[in-house]
Amino acid sequence: MADKPTEPMRVGGQALLEGVMMRSPNSMAVVCRRADGRIVVKEQRWISLWDRWKFLRKPFLRGAIVLIESMWNGMGALSFSAKMYAEDDPKEQEKKAKANAEAEALRAREEAAKAEAEQARQAAEALRAQLLEQFNRILDTRDTPRGLVVNMADVLFDTARFDLRPIAREKLARLSGIVLAHPGLNLDIEGHTDSTGSDEFNQKLSEQRADTVRKYLIEQGLPDSSLTAAGFGKSMPVADNSTAAGRQQNRRVEIIVSGEVIGRKIGK
Repeated sequence: MADKPTEPMRVGGQALLEGVMMRSPNSMAVVCRRADGRIVVKEQRWISLWDRWKFLRKPFLRGAIVLIESMWNGMGALSFSAKMYAEDDPKEQEKKAKANAEAEALRAREEAAKAEAEQARQAAEALRAQLLEQFNRILDTRDTPRGLVVNMADVLFDTARFDLRPIAREKLARLSGIVLAHPGLNLDIEGHTDSTGSDEFNQKLSEQRADTVRKYLIEQGLPDSSLTAAGFGKSMPVADNSTAAGRQQNRRVEIIVSGEVIGRKIGK
């Protein structure tokens, strides 16, 4: 036979936080509702039959509304369960509803921002891969943390000079057409030499070659604000200067293509 449920108790219109639950005929647990809505056992103690009767008759914990249900199971043991609920006054309900609506709106904005950021990341990664393929059809290009590095070999310049050969102009014109189709790209042009000759000569030649490339790209329609040029002389070799092949690799102009529209290095 089931015990008679206790009457709900309101305490100053406060939302329910804690309550009493009979866990067995002679034990009691103090339970509370967590922020995520789950009910967990906070404390458990043994009680006498007299205390059991008192708790069932009148819940006493502050701010609690407890509904005790009991029934006999097939083994003849008495089991108990508790349902906890809040019974706020209209103002509290309105306040809670407003807070819930604001929290839900905030979550929606956060989710939308995350989705937008992920979409932008995927678009940048796709564009980066596309440009890497397109640039490689024109000049040797590799993907680095700095950006897409387009390499202009020494053979594209006159020997020991900074004049562009016709083949170099053709390749730069094709490169410019691709870059113009994607606003937001920045190009850093860097000149390099081998170790042959004086430091002063190599520094000046590397600067002149980088600046020549920058000026030609501007002639092709690229905005001056998106281009920089610098020379590094022999200070940044990529191969051994003791061999002819190594020196040829070191004599180069690199165009580093970067920008938010292509994000970070592919796969990073």
